Amino acid sequence: MEFIKENIQLSHKFPFRIFQTEAKKKATPEILHSHDCLEINYVVDGEGVYIIGDSHYTIERSDIIIINNEEHHYAFSKKGVCLLVIIFDPELIWQTNTFDYGYLKSFFQRNKNYSHCISKQQPLSTQLYDIMKEIIREDQMRGHHYQWIIKANLMKLLAVVNRYFLENNQISDINHKEQRAFDRIKESVMYINAHYTQPLSLDEVARLAAMNSTYFSDYFKRVMKKTLTEYILSLRMNHAKGLLKQTNESVTDISMESGFGNVSYFNRVFKKRTGLSPIQYRKSLSL
Repeated sequence: MEFIKENIQLSHKFPFRIFQTEAKKKATPEILHSHDCLEINYVVDGEGVYIIGDSHYTIERSDIIIINNEEHHYAFSKKGVCLLVIIFDPELIWQTNTFDYGYLKSFFQRNKNYSHCISKQQPLSTQLYDIMKEIIREDQMRGHHYQWIIKANLMKLLAVVNRYFLENNQISDINHKEQRAFDRIKESVMYINAHYTQPLSLDEVARLAAMNSTYFSDYFKRVMKKTLTEYILSLRMNHAKGLLKQTNESVTDISMESGFGNVSYFNRVFKKRTGLSPIQYRKSLSL
């Protein structure tokens, strides 16, 4: 079996998409793919097979499938199956605090008996589809603050899914363990949040947690679900986006004020993470 990683570009303003698609009409699977987005599928019609990692699921109308950003997957059907697909960047829901990370437990915090597929036989299938229909309606109408309403409904969707998995012992509810783990690096995280626009070193933030740099790097990634570098870059990117939106400062000044230090590096990182240069991003805000 072959595997590829797709580069899905979501809007830098609102990293979310909902759409319908037809699964490939094949008797056997082709190349499995993964992507950096989290994904939720609802089977609108038909039946087929969904391969997710080492798991195979027979899917039919009203089933719901949950896929994280590390899992290779592929849906196919001999006769055809229509899927409603939601994809979103994890940072739309969770950025820096452990409470919001809880919404994503069904993607990452799984027990051995976890199943990616929620059968249509489950009572919540209809409830989840009703939430999805509200998301579709907002996405189509695009009234004032539609992104807020979509995000609120997405968070409700995730909360309902988490409750189902928790009640069926498919995910772990380890809030106290998470909090204790976070508390060990809390001082480092708070320091980073206050000083990310300044030069930061691994040794510097590791000392605040009374850890050596190697152990801190591994521990930080395990607790925060992203590397220290990714975490700092996210903070700097959000700061830079705010300055691009709210001020007329030059890109060079913004790169320095956001902690990048080098405008060439800033331009390169910004383009890689948004698909736009800082100038293009600023112009897009006025469209």
